[in-house]
Amino acid sequence: MPAPYPYVNGTLAGQNIMYFFIYANSITSGFAVPLIVVSFFLLVLLSSMLAQIRFSARLRPEVSILAASFSTLGLSVILEQGTGLLNPIYFIATIVATVLSLLWVALGNPD
Repeated sequence: MPAPYPYVNGTLAGQNIMYFFIYANSITSGFAVPLIVVSFFLLVLLSSMLAQIRFSARLRPEVSILAASFSTLGLSVILEQGTGLLNPIYFIATIVATVLSLLWVALGNPD
């Protein structure tokens, strides 16, 4: 059963959560979804760093950046390919960040 009030500001928001993202992206001129991607990256980065410190009492920031890059790449694929909300420039920047962090981990100290 659809929501009793499907239209919010002229968008079909009662049907799917993606319509909220579409609406937010349209009123901010395409700035809302990249902001979601960057905040997701920072959330995963800080969570990974705190987990490393908690479990091993050491911090390897390159591994945390790699974990955040991979998870953000997954979110970016969903937002760019699945819904078309993410600008391809930001998607390419996410791929470049993932490749660079992978090279940083692969060529770093093996300790």
